[in-house]
Amino acid sequence: MASARRICGRSCTGVILLSSLALVMLSSAGQATQPDTDGELTLYDMMAEIGTVACREFHDESGRLIKVIHYTPVWPTTASASAATSAPAPPSLRGPFDPNNLAVCSIETYDYDKDGRRVRGSTYSAGGTLSGFATFAHDADGWLRSMKHFTADGRRQYEVRYSPPRPSDMVRMDPSWRPKRGREQSHLYFEENGERLVAVRGVLPDDVPWTWGWGPEESGLCCAVAPYCACGPLDKIAVAFTVRNTLEIPRTMSLGPGTYRPVLRDSTGRVVTISEGSKGARSLRVPQPVESSVRPGEAAHWDTLELAAWYNNLALGDHSLQLEYRGIDTEWRRVTNTITISIR
Repeated sequence: MASARRICGRSCTGVILLSSLALVMLSSAGQATQPDTDGELTLYDMMAEIGTVACREFHDESGRLIKVIHYTPVWPTTASASAATSAPAPPSLRGPFDPNNLAVCSIETYDYDKDGRRVRGSTYSAGGTLSGFATFAHDADGWLRSMKHFTADGRRQYEVRYSPPRPSDMVRMDPSWRPKRGREQSHLYFEENGERLVAVRGVLPDDVPWTWGWGPEESGLCCAVAPYCACGPLDKIAVAFTVRNTLEIPRTMSLGPGTYRPVLRDSTGRVVTISEGSKGARSLRVPQPVESSVRPGEAAHWDTLELAAWYNNLALGDHSLQLEYRGIDTEWRRVTNTITISIR
């Protein structure tokens, strides 16, 4: 977001956006000095990726952010000669947006401990139903060491771990709403039920086991596939693709659409053909590799593969699944471990 318009009050301290698995923090100058009663409305210059066009922030007496309301636009209707009812006008991605035509999209609240450190963030629907929450853990010096995201019923979905601070971190400006933190060390992704780790970006953790195995090493790379959801109807099956650098030097690898494909076998061992014209098949015809630098021994979680994007229909029962990876090569030289998925 390039910039935003402020409606009343102080300069904006930032916008907090919560996507399906993470909090994205966008900073700007200033912070509150007086308690909020009505909050401060900020209108965006462009619609955010999740469809919001404004937010209203509330702070406590210390200037800490305690609540954010996110808004979507209420579009005017256009009469249709061929329809009995009016239809919403086509949405515009660019402002200016009307502060008098906003609808609540979601609400976030934040809790702090006695030392002023943020310890929890909760997200609610427009109707006030809890949709998810995050917890924040700090070290003895107040530096953020982990941020964990959960579903409303407490299933672990995603975690970010931070390394100890460096000298440059010590002198960085630290607005009251942003916890002190070092470099992002690991991003951990968990299966749908919240139990097992299925993907890693960064350092592989010692305290959370990786139970899926890896494919054979090929030129300093090994690949893995693990399921977010391994059992259910076709449109619910989703797996994570992770590539790990096994060398002792940094490595640049090419990842992205068209650089990998599924190899699915039915219960007889027969390879199931990728559906012609599917989104996955189209990606193979025009690969879009993106270069990513990976540190020694670390992993790059690149993508989530949904089987429904590759296969129109699958027989009920168990199937074995591997992924093949080619990067910018023309040959499919690398394969992952094998997992079992069940179509029900």
